[in-house]
Amino acid sequence: MSKSLLSAAEKNEIFSHQRDNGPFSALALETACLNYLDRLNRIFRDPLAAAADRRAALKKGMTLEQKLFDYIRHETPISYFDSDFRNQTKQYIRMREIYVDAVNFTFKRHRFRFVLDLLRLYSEDPCQILPERDIFKEKWEQVLLYDYLLLDMGQKNTEDIGREAVSNGYHECDYTLEIEEVWKQPMKAVPRSHFRYVKAALPYSQGAQAIATWMKGHAKDLAPALWVVDTKAIEALRKGPDLIVTDEDIAIIEKTF
Repeated sequence: MSKSLLSAAEKNEIFSHQRDNGPFSALALETACLNYLDRLNRIFRDPLAAAADRRAALKKGMTLEQKLFDYIRHETPISYFDSDFRNQTKQYIRMREIYVDAVNFTFKRHRFRFVLDLLRLYSEDPCQILPERDIFKEKWEQVLLYDYLLLDMGQKNTEDIGREAVSNGYHECDYTLEIEEVWKQPMKAVPRSHFRYVKAALPYSQGAQAIATWMKGHAKDLAPALWVVDTKAIEALRKGPDLIVTDEDIAIIEKTF
């Protein structure tokens, strides 16, 4: 082993000397907590683990995840009247980006909030300190649109077929053929479970405004089509002139559910 690599003893020494007021203490705590949440999630999902251990891991993980979410919000204020606001902005971005990447063991509603935070920051940037703001704004619009606002029907149908295959004992060939048929027609939908995210994102997201505008114009067709939407049309609306979505528009859409 190369002497330049950290040994187990050195790693233990590093972890044992963490302090609360270090320049990267908040980041260290966040990443350590996410690693712990990953471990708790693996215990909870382990079918061979004792039932009591799985329940305890679930309870601990849910409590800890909420506390981490609150901790990140508490530790990342931005005051543009503070001389340290540039470093505050860096910390704000870093901690949210790390959290959003932890898809498998954090709550979607919390990741969604942090994605909105990042989108709002890059949209406003009142002191013009983010030189690539337009690039990152577009990045978070895409993440919001395709990971939170739109339901991937190909993935959902694949999961449904997988569950059916397990329960009915499908032959592997039949299962594979059915999956192939699903992915030949990739579709996105906005069912009620996702429309609540659309509503919450309306003040900040062109993608949310485009979805609501398209859905309002096709309200009568939504239920028969199982809330499948036209993503090409939505992308065109998103990149076009500014959109205005009213409370009346939202009411029209909600009547379809």
